[in-house]
Amino acid sequence: MHKHVIIIAGWHDYNMLMGFCRYAHEAGWTLNTVSIFQSAVPRRWQADGLLTTNVFRPDLRRFVRKAAAVMPAVLHGCDDLRLGIPRVECDEAAIGRLAAEHLLDQGHKNFVFFSHSDALHARRRLDGFRARLRAAQRDCLVLSKISATSAGLADWLAGQLKHLPKPVGLFAVDDLLASEAIEAALDGGWRVPEDMAVLGVGNNDLVCQYSQIPITSIGQPMEQQAYAAAALLDRLMHGRPAPKAPVVLPPSGLITRMSTDHLAVTHPAVKRAVEFMMEHLVAGPLTSRQIAQAIGISITLLFRLFHRELACTPSNLIQRFRIRRARDLMLTTSEKISAISERCGFLNLRTFQRTFIRLEGLHPQAWRQAQREKFQTRFEPRLFTGG
Repeated sequence: MHKHVIIIAGWHDYNMLMGFCRYAHEAGWTLNTVSIFQSAVPRRWQADGLLTTNVFRPDLRRFVRKAAAVMPAVLHGCDDLRLGIPRVECDEAAIGRLAAEHLLDQGHKNFVFFSHSDALHARRRLDGFRARLRAAQRDCLVLSKISATSAGLADWLAGQLKHLPKPVGLFAVDDLLASEAIEAALDGGWRVPEDMAVLGVGNNDLVCQYSQIPITSIGQPMEQQAYAAAALLDRLMHGRPAPKAPVVLPPSGLITRMSTDHLAVTHPAVKRAVEFMMEHLVAGPLTSRQIAQAIGISITLLFRLFHRELACTPSNLIQRFRIRRARDLMLTTSEKISAISERCGFLNLRTFQRTFIRLEGLHPQAWRQAQREKFQTRFEPRLFTGG
């Protein structure tokens, strides 16, 4: 017998809706989507289950609370409203840690967390961000303008920027806010990413690719999370017990773009060295002696400056740059590992593999496969057959 499921979404994300719909198609469900396309409370209550996000509109929130009391219900996301229903969420603290790790890797010593919300997901991202920074003996300034709308946000942010040090790494709670930060910085005469590196969350192509400066962003497994939520609801509708803890999926990775594509170094010689590296990164062998000669200093001084500014050697940094480029290509393309190795400037595949294993702890092919497998939940979110 076909199941009838109501979807109540307090916010829209195409990938999330695709995850719900993909499972519904496979399971043969009938969906009530009036709240999505008409922003209306469903008139009919006849349903076997409910899929919802956090909904802050009072009439939708009342509906969700009443419906969840009489039918199986699953929440997609953190439980800001204390609904007390099973939920599938992303590891928000891991998102914060990943953001801090990236900005630390870029050599930043000054950090800002920028939010316009005190929602649970924002607080967890800040907690993860701050925890990783403190492990590196750093901390962050928190810029937070909590408002029901973004009215006055640009002017407020412009005023805050005047008091920030340069360079600074800014972690925005989402891509839209990252875009606002970039516009405010550029309007205030800041260079992005040289004076301010900006990182967002969501990896929304419409926002990230077409911002004034393309935005580095941490992806969330929206479709996989929605599919997993629907799979969990299916189990509940068939009488299976609810899990004792939320189902938590990891973030889907960090996609680097121009908004953080600059090392936060202050010494002129180190800046010149990094620029020379980036220009010759994929051209073939690149030695510390070549770099020192190109920028007109001794190799001894080059090593001393790199240790002081970046706590690494020039060759360490070259390898990091190349492996980071390889990771991005493995995440965003289907190219063969051998082709990626060549594109990233490695002499041969074996050297690439050894370097990748040393820095990432896995063989490149195993790492790529692990990224794909991250989206599987511990209860195997696939079509439930009632068995």
